[in-house]
Amino acid sequence: MPWFDYKAARDDGEVVEGRVEAPDRHALARRLQAEGQVPLRIVEQAGPATVARPRMFNLGGQRLRGADVDYFTLELATLLRAGLPLDQALDTIARLADKPALQELAENIAGEIRRGAALSQAMEQQAGAFDRFYLNMVRAGEATGALDFALERLAEFKTRSRELR
Repeated sequence: MPWFDYKAARDDGEVVEGRVEAPDRHALARRLQAEGQVPLRIVEQAGPATVARPRMFNLGGQRLRGADVDYFTLELATLLRAGLPLDQALDTIARLADKPALQELAENIAGEIRRGAALSQAMEQQAGAFDRFYLNMVRAGEATGALDFALERLAEFKTRSRELR
């Protein structure tokens, strides 16, 4: 089983960090939620078996991997499910991002949202970071009012697809 580093917020607002073994990122997120914590970051620790070269996107001259987009998606889904408004969830992701490219992505999307754009429209503006399938899933989530659920399923699908490749 892989090991994951995580950062989570407890009910009292304290941010905790740790390293645990879990079947996958989603199982760890569910476990943290069951313990009353809101996962803010879950990163799998690279092992010697990692051979696939990650897909990367350019964002303002910075590199953003497909795994970073998956992480962003799962984190956004978790924060929305916890009841945060979309703009606050994006601000939280930007504030806690370890990578400047991920911080810039969240800030850019939040800015577009504040100007009145839908999430799918704001994501479409982001230098090819999101593919057509991703954008269509977000549109479906917006249309049905189940954006958090759509984002969670999308993160799972993208993670599995990347692992298969």
